[in-house]
Amino acid sequence: MLSAINIRHLTTRKLSPPLQETCSVLVLNKILEEIDYAGFDVHLNYNTLVSGYYVARRLKSVGINTIYDLADNLPEMIRNSPQIKPVLRPLGQLIGSIMVHRNIAISAKTVCTTDRLKDLYHIPQSKFELISNGVDTELFQNRSSPQLRKRLAIEADFIVGYVGVLREWIDLEPVFTALSRLSRNSSLNIKMLVVGEEGGLEKTRDLARKYEVSDKVIFAGTVPYTQIPEYISCMDVCLLPYKAGAPFADTTLPLKLFEYMACGKAVISSNMTGAPPAFRDKILYASNEGEYQDRLMTLHSDQRLRQKMGMAGRQLVEQGYSWSESSLRLERVLNS
Repeated sequence: MLSAINIRHLTTRKLSPPLQETCSVLVLNKILEEIDYAGFDVHLNYNTLVSGYYVARRLKSVGINTIYDLADNLPEMIRNSPQIKPVLRPLGQLIGSIMVHRNIAISAKTVCTTDRLKDLYHIPQSKFELISNGVDTELFQNRSSPQLRKRLAIEADFIVGYVGVLREWIDLEPVFTALSRLSRNSSLNIKMLVVGEEGGLEKTRDLARKYEVSDKVIFAGTVPYTQIPEYISCMDVCLLPYKAGAPFADTTLPLKLFEYMACGKAVISSNMTGAPPAFRDKILYASNEGEYQDRLMTLHSDQRLRQKMGMAGRQLVEQGYSWSESSLRLERVLNS
């Protein structure tokens, strides 16, 4: 299927996203001159600022509409980005906000993953389409692997897990603090499995050493996407530990939540005000080390509760949050 897609890269150099966006216009001019506009029906602008707007403006002049797929609170991500010098972040946030509003204004429709993004950017109802994130329910399901547990040397009665990037918005400090406290109880054989490394693997290792839980935390690093269900299946409880004030914790539903649920796992998360009501009673919430410790102890001692939460999460994603459902919704928007 992918062989039928003509992919044009703006650059093959490793540049920060802000620099890519700033310099993209120089390359886009050449690409747009080579394109036969008659071969296109619609332009899908996925989560960009400058580059997508530039293309949308050019295509609008020849009668081609744009769908703006806004997945994140981009200005807030700029304000918190370590890739931008602190003194420039407020200006970057302002420019980002201006560009988001311009992209919304020029688009025929704006697709968002949560209603919170609609409210944040005052998107008119006539332009708005809600298409939630989802999950491949065929790939992501419980795939328990004794061989994987043996290879990772997981010898514990209870595994706490996290899968994803280790960027600045992820906060494992209260989790490690709770793990340190729980480890003092000799009757509890608890370990943690961390899958992923982008952004701060060494800092996270240092944090584990600081709280004296290095022997309790297994760092698996980056693994192939198709193997992630096996790693999640090794876990008893999965975490979404966002830092307080994280740039998108209150405006998006992370893919990890769907993947955890599809694998039938209980989830502990920091507060996600963007989560629709259907999700809220299927997650336990924690905002500090004491609450993480309490939630982990609750789930450790109550296997039936873990199973109940896992079954409810799996049922929820099967009923309306598979990628096949989401793709059909997007297809209807594109066809319209």
